[in-house]
Amino acid sequence: MKTWLTEGKTIKFTPIVGHGAPFTAKVGKNGAVTFGLPEKKQVCAFCLFSKLNQ
Repeated sequence: MKTWLTEGKTIKFTPIVGHGAPFTAKVGKNGAVTFGLPEKKQVCAFCLFSKLNQ
């Protein structure tokens, strides 16, 4: 997923719908954040973004 955040920041994803679990991710090059869901065809919506570091 592409974001407007700066590379190197850590963000927290919090599930609001579905069967997902909270997790953190580090922002990569050009604001990219990559993650996967544990099961195929799993549906989950996440509340974004809580900055954990500057």
